[in-house]
Amino acid sequence: MIRNYIKVAFRNLWKYKFYSAINVLGLSIGIASVLLMVLYVQHELSYDQYYEDADRIYRVDFSGTMAGQDFAVAVVSPHAGPTFLEEYPEVEDYARFRNQGSWIIDYEGEKYREDGGVLIFADQGVARMFDFEFLAGNPEDALEEPNKLVLTETIAKKYFGDADPMGKILNLDNSEDYEVTGVIKDIPGNTHFNFGIFASLLSLDETTESLWLSNNFQTYIKLREGANPADVEAKFPGTIQKYFGPELEQFMGKSIESWIEEGNNAKWSLMPVTHIHLDSNIDVELGINGDRQYVYIFSAVAILILFIACINFMNLSTARSANRAKEVGIRKTMGSLKKQLVTQFLSEAFVLSMVAFLIAMMLAGLALGQFNQLAGKELTVSTIHWPTMLPILLGIALFIGLMAGSYPAFYLSGFNPVTVLKGKLQGGMKHKGLRSTLVVFQFSISIILIVCTLVVYQQRQYMSNQNLGYDKEQLVSVMNAYLLGDNTNNFKEEVMRDPSFLSATVTGHLPTPSSSNNSLVFPGTSPDDERATSMRIIDADFDYVKTLGFNVKLGRDFDPSLSTDSTAVLLNEACMKQFNWTEENVLDQQVGMFAGRQGQLDQMQVIGVVEDFFFESMRTEISPAIIRIGRNRGRITFKIAPEKTGQALATLESTWKEISNGQPYAYEFVDESFEAQYESEKRQGAIFNRFAVLAILIACLGLFGLAAFTAEQRTKEIGVRKVLGASVSGLVIMLSKEFMILVSISFVIGSLVAGYIMNEYWLNDFTYRTNLSPWVFAIAGGTALLVAWLTMSFQSIRAALANPVQSLRSE
Repeated sequence: MIRNYIKVAFRNLWKYKFYSAINVLGLSIGIASVLLMVLYVQHELSYDQYYEDADRIYRVDFSGTMAGQDFAVAVVSPHAGPTFLEEYPEVEDYARFRNQGSWIIDYEGEKYREDGGVLIFADQGVARMFDFEFLAGNPEDALEEPNKLVLTETIAKKYFGDADPMGKILNLDNSEDYEVTGVIKDIPGNTHFNFGIFASLLSLDETTESLWLSNNFQTYIKLREGANPADVEAKFPGTIQKYFGPELEQFMGKSIESWIEEGNNAKWSLMPVTHIHLDSNIDVELGINGDRQYVYIFSAVAILILFIACINFMNLSTARSANRAKEVGIRKTMGSLKKQLVTQFLSEAFVLSMVAFLIAMMLAGLALGQFNQLAGKELTVSTIHWPTMLPILLGIALFIGLMAGSYPAFYLSGFNPVTVLKGKLQGGMKHKGLRSTLVVFQFSISIILIVCTLVVYQQRQYMSNQNLGYDKEQLVSVMNAYLLGDNTNNFKEEVMRDPSFLSATVTGHLPTPSSSNNSLVFPGTSPDDERATSMRIIDADFDYVKTLGFNVKLGRDFDPSLSTDSTAVLLNEACMKQFNWTEENVLDQQVGMFAGRQGQLDQMQVIGVVEDFFFESMRTEISPAIIRIGRNRGRITFKIAPEKTGQALATLESTWKEISNGQPYAYEFVDESFEAQYESEKRQGAIFNRFAVLAILIACLGLFGLAAFTAEQRTKEIGVRKVLGASVSGLVIMLSKEFMILVSISFVIGSLVAGYIMNEYWLNDFTYRTNLSPWVFAIAGGTALLVAWLTMSFQSIRAALANPVQSLRSE
């Protein structure tokens, strides 16, 4: 019986091959979207799940309020981990990381630049807690002593090829030698950190010399079996009071109780390691995390696209009901039961969905490369756990068959045999209202996705065109300037001989998120001032303001002829407001800041105020910042004359080779560094764009099929109208009008829904945001109407041009 159902199903699919092709193509695209999204979601949800005791590992986060400003960071004091192990019986182990940015690594005269995403300092607890798989070396003590390195397999091959790396010496930053004591397998891609070089944490003096108030170590703890994380968090306030209190009194002259009474607070909290990737987005993360919200959004969009394809099946099946009505009548007359007819029609749906599923598998494989580019992933078919995933995928295919075929099956099987054999069923128009509703739903989803794409683009353009408070264009930054040592100024002067360059500054930091340095700053000379707050410190030289084009609104710029300017600072407007100073009294005020691991105190004089400038994402309000003549001289930034970029880059590289004595050369453009923080929005826009195209493509496939069917059903009416003098254009309008009205209704619904979602949710994530523009909705609606009209016009014009004699011959 089943064999017969399948045989008849294939026969009917072939008989109505035009409509079957539309259904298969639409379902294939929809299923392929779901398959790609299943692969993506599976990967996102698998982060940090593979550790043996993943459910007992937590990161200690630090958050609170200082001087009215909230903060949240993924770092704590280096003393926290050892203290937890010693004082908390619930804690079984701890692990610490310390990222100090980029490094120059020298192996036998060959030098490499490794950025902060490759080399990190870590203690032995990291190897234990995160299940490093050692290929060489002792897992128990590879990082127990200073100046030791553990390399991943890929990094070891990069430096040593096929030679044994054990015992080899690498020099870091032309200063200290480190011995390779271990090689591990590469860190899996579904890990919230992905470093290649682990240097022993005990190599850093700050591991033991830092204050409790100094928070710069990512710290993880592993709880004992059965321990309750809430019990650990309940002990945190007491530990903070015990160790923070004495240092607050020493450096700020106040007790922790009075500090709290002023509105300040500080707390630790535990973040499960398995939640970090999707649920943590605070400062000083070890890497760029994902966002659970977008996993849900894109999953929902993929499912909606599949639903649009299922709607095509339902619409075309019910629309063609008249063509199959006599088949149903004859089958019922011959004794077929309703359940047998339901089974027959469901079999057709299942066969069609399985054919679509096989095609979708091929489409997903072909599209995986582009999807990886859009999502910023490296997903492969090999990453799928097939014993688990294959039944799920087959279940999805069967569910699609059931969902798409159930309504047509019950609808068709319910025909009265006497009625249909008398020819009284008129093309399934009884359910025209349902089909119209489904078409409106399809195009509403398409318009929502188009609007979302355009709003993301509009916000990106707004951020790109926003006045940043400085000029990021034509700025190139040489990143390894500290390697030049005493030749730093020589390099700068030699480069400036080329007229391609307008100015240059030796600096430690740029006004970008990737270049940061924060310190506690207070007005006046007393650190116990309630206005004290942690803020961005930018180390600069005397040419910094001119080179980056800051606008000095009050006072003056740094002057190299004044020796007192070595202890002078420029504030941004947000800092002036933070300290409750006005334009009349801000100049010549004193500010103090803590410097160094032991809390040394620096006093500086305010000589000017610059216009507020962006150095963080536009999601957050501009924070207080200070520019000072700094000690950090890590990079040299040059302003290039317009249309001289090529010549300027050539000069930089050749001059570096002459002066640097073989040190590795690296540079970046400041505008690209600034734009990098919005990579997430760029990816979101691209993904919305692709989904919008797929949605409207599938919807138009269905519309094409319905238009063809409508033209077929109204062939005789068209013939009569042509004989009576109707024009081709009039017939096209008649056939298209109904569908254009439906798409217009979709435009209204889709615009309202998309406008609400993007305005109330997505755009609200930005402090500095665009307003929804009418052109966004005009383009979305115009695109949908144009594509729908072109889709229908083909069938309408074809029907209108047909010879009326052929359609009326049978009358």
